[in-house]
Amino acid sequence: MPNNNLPKHTSHALDRDQLMMESQRLIEALGWKEEKGKQFLIDNYGKKGRQLLTNEEFANFINKLQSMQANYDDEVGYWEDVPS
Repeated sequence: MPNNNLPKHTSHALDRDQLMMESQRLIEALGWKEEKGKQFLIDNYGKKGRQLLTNEEFANFINKLQSMQANYDDEVGYWEDVPS
């Protein structure tokens, strides 16, 4: 049974932590270095760090990263499971 007595900021903090972890996973999957990530944030959101994004901007950022990863995966291709 969920505990509805938890302060709302706890849930918000957990959501932000999850967004941060997911964005980090996607950034690593894309092979981005720190400088590229910062430049992307500046170019797209006018902010120097993910911590400065609003929740809406963060969700949008994740969506953009997921889209880029899907395109990257299509370009690179996964052939490990194909017998040689």
